[in-house]
Amino acid sequence: GSGESVERSEYLELMDLVESGKFDVVLTEDLGRILRRLQAHMFCELCVDNDVRLIALNDNVDTAHDGWEDRSIFSAWHHERSNRDTSGRIKRTHRNRFQHGGCLALPIAGYRKPSGAKGDDDLEKVPKFEEILKEWFRRLDEDEATFSEVADWLNDNGVPTGPYCRQEQWTGT
Repeated sequence: GSGESVERSEYLELMDLVESGKFDVVLTEDLGRILRRLQAHMFCELCVDNDVRLIALNDNVDTAHDGWEDRSIFSAWHHERSNRDTSGRIKRTHRNRFQHGGCLALPIAGYRKPSGAKGDDDLEKVPKFEEILKEWFRRLDEDEATFSEVADWLNDNGVPTGPYCRQEQWTGT
């Protein structure tokens, strides 16, 4: 499970196992695999309180050695900073690609992606779908139908939901 959630079932189970007295050691690559932020350090404290040795290999944390507390807190801070830096880098990359037309969205119903398309500007409208869209919006604009009623009309006429849609039927949403 993800180290993001303190209340996830895997972490709660791990706490129960540590408190059970049946195990002597918890071995992990790094504390961020178990939990994040200072909760990771608090988990180390739980292990110590229950006479369970915790070893986080990549973080150089071993509760059997003096000074583990400092390394545990520093590791939690380091993982948080790395996550924040990675998130920022991914956002900058996506923003740059989007601004320069290199972030091609998956086409929705009524559009197709020709081979070699590199950006949204390269998408093509499906000509027969234009009439469907005109009728769709006419019904909505003239208060002739609700979104659910438009969805029913699309389904009744066998209009496909789109190449990347998980649902095979139109809904009001």
